[in-house]
Amino acid sequence: MRPLLLATLAAATVAQTVTVDVTKAVRERYEAFPYPAVKEGTDDGDVPSEYHWLRLEALNQYNYGGKRDDFTGFKVLIAGCGTGGAVVGMAHVLRPWKGFVTALDLSAPSVATTRARLERFGFVEKEHFALHAMSLLDVAAVTAEPYDLILSTGVLHHLENPLAGLRALERVLAPDGAIALMIYGAIGRSAVYELQHLFRDELRADGDDDASMLAKVKAFDENLPPTNHFKRTTYPRPFATLPDEELVDLLLHPRDRAYTVRALYDELIDPAGLELRAWAPEVRYKLGAPLPPGLGNLDRRTREAVNEVRFGDVKMLKFLLARPSAPPPPSPLDPLTILVP
Repeated sequence: MRPLLLATLAAATVAQTVTVDVTKAVRERYEAFPYPAVKEGTDDGDVPSEYHWLRLEALNQYNYGGKRDDFTGFKVLIAGCGTGGAVVGMAHVLRPWKGFVTALDLSAPSVATTRARLERFGFVEKEHFALHAMSLLDVAAVTAEPYDLILSTGVLHHLENPLAGLRALERVLAPDGAIALMIYGAIGRSAVYELQHLFRDELRADGDDDASMLAKVKAFDENLPPTNHFKRTTYPRPFATLPDEELVDLLLHPRDRAYTVRALYDELIDPAGLELRAWAPEVRYKLGAPLPPGLGNLDRRTREAVNEVRFGDVKMLKFLLARPSAPPPPSPLDPLTILVP
């Protein structure tokens, strides 16, 4: 394995070392570049076009043993709402059940965008939703009752202490609730960390701001050969086809760590006292795939770790956590366990 790849994989499992207040830098980054960019026409229809990867039917299977068909008054927390795609989608799903969505984000502009999108679809603050510009670490301060479901996509891996973030979420989770997460995968994103290292440690000069670094990113991309690791494995098209918000989040983030499957269990799930109930479908079919004959009978975690290296392209680890006391799914083959909209 190449030395640079070894170095970037190692760096992906620990917080980046910087000399500034990184939490403040993260907040300012998302205030300047609200993420993800809301594509033109996204909210033109009568029904929200965005939705989280987890369905209530799947949650019933994995967290309630297939025995819950009434979600009246269901309370959802979205920790790190970004520009509100999952918030609008979940509010739409919960409307027939008179449910309620609480969402928070470090970025006040992102919260404002989320509010405008909710109001565009007729949702009323305090009746259907509540929004807060704050860190998820402080979520207990705004929680009157625990949440039945917590969604957090692409947030924990930007915290100084991701385990502290997961524990903060677990403390406001209902006794029979569940947490759906997305965390970056270290192996599948190895090319991303090569470029992050390049722009942070080799090409960033004193006085460079985000605008000047964006210019360097785009200049670097000009005439980039097809042999480049990032071009071959991650994004073959020109960087100019990506919104600036996405380029900043992908290649210029001030704090970005990732996990292997094994590290995910050892550093987050087990210490938090939770249990991984299901992978999202695009992850599950790879991590749960049968291994070639001759590798022996491996336990689930080892098989998943082997498959992560075998496939090599799992960039996002999406999964559902529950407490060990939650009832098991009635059948792993039930079609309702397919976690897709």
